[in-house]
Amino acid sequence: MYHIGVGHGGRKKINLFFARLLSQFLFVFILFVEIRYYMATIYSGFFVFACYKINL
Repeated sequence: MYHIGVGHGGRKKINLFFARLLSQFLFVFILFVEIRYYMATIYSGFFVFACYKINL
């Protein structure tokens, strides 16, 4: 019983689990990169704005 579960159904479940984990990790990673890019854009915008204000 156990051997059959590990041989056939178990491996598929493990693969599905890893696929879900990987997709979730990729989603979080992409989100993190996008947030960092967004923050960098905001900071550069503030920096340009501050320089503009100082020059005025």
